[in-house]
Amino acid sequence: MGTLIIRLLGSVEVEFGDCVVRTFPTQKCRTLLSYLAMRHDRRCPRGEIAGELWPEVDEQRARNRLSTELWRLRAVINATGAADEHYISVGRGDIAFDSSASCWIDVAAFEAELSRMAGCDPAALGAADHNALRTAVGWYRGDLLEGLYDDWCQVPREALRAQFIAALELLMRHDMLLGHWSGAAELGRRLLTFDPLLEQVHRDLMLAYHRAGDRAQALRQFAICRELLRAQLDVEPMLETTEVYRQVLESEVSGVAGTTVRRPIDDVAQLARPSPRRTIDLALSRLDTVQALLHRLRDEITAAKPEKQPAGGRRSKDSLDC
Repeated sequence: MGTLIIRLLGSVEVEFGDCVVRTFPTQKCRTLLSYLAMRHDRRCPRGEIAGELWPEVDEQRARNRLSTELWRLRAVINATGAADEHYISVGRGDIAFDSSASCWIDVAAFEAELSRMAGCDPAALGAADHNALRTAVGWYRGDLLEGLYDDWCQVPREALRAQFIAALELLMRHDMLLGHWSGAAELGRRLLTFDPLLEQVHRDLMLAYHRAGDRAQALRQFAICRELLRAQLDVEPMLETTEVYRQVLESEVSGVAGTTVRRPIDDVAQLARPSPRRTIDLALSRLDTVQALLHRLRDEITAAKPEKQPAGGRRSKDSLDC
């Protein structure tokens, strides 16, 4: 029997052999798969699932819709060539996704790898662990269940995002300690696409550019950091960041007969170490995220309208990409 692969980080995908499902018959079919796969280690009561996926209707109607979407989900799995009974266990009052079958779920693998290295010292990260962690962050194609805004997925989405950012920071510092400046810069740029207000990362990126010989880009990075902080938080860069900028700025002076002399800046281990304010930086950035989420949820609840259910139960012919 082959391995059923389920990807939930980014857009939802199901793969079995040469068949890949990227489009589902209905959004609720995709959501049901995601809900069960996220809880692959336990059985889920039907009432719980129905209440989470259809909170706007009464329990009996929600249970009826659950039965319909369960039928559609089983058909999707069967169409890949896998047998749905190997993965979906249906009881009288509950449903479970059977992870003991030959199945790989990216969220489960990602969490297991990152929890194994949680709190690891960058200096103590061995080559094998470094490669394993790089593989794990490669599974993070995007935030959990992109495009889905149900309440039940918001908290795990933020938790996984925080784990991902911490893993990238660990890899970046490890590369810096080894003097792999181009690799560290690549990781820093990726980090800032997910959270552009991580001032420590801007600071490390300035150092990585400078040590790689790109002084101009290091100075530009400070300008980028300063403008972001001013525009979004109305604050100036921290003293630590300004000090790195000053050292980079003064790192080249005119020498004898028009030559250029590069002054060394502080030891990389010292500059790469998180400052005592790092915890405060992370807490503030997470607070901004949570507040924005709460405002959005409040607006959605205020403007909520009954969901329009898809007509018919048949799958579209192009719902499978095989």
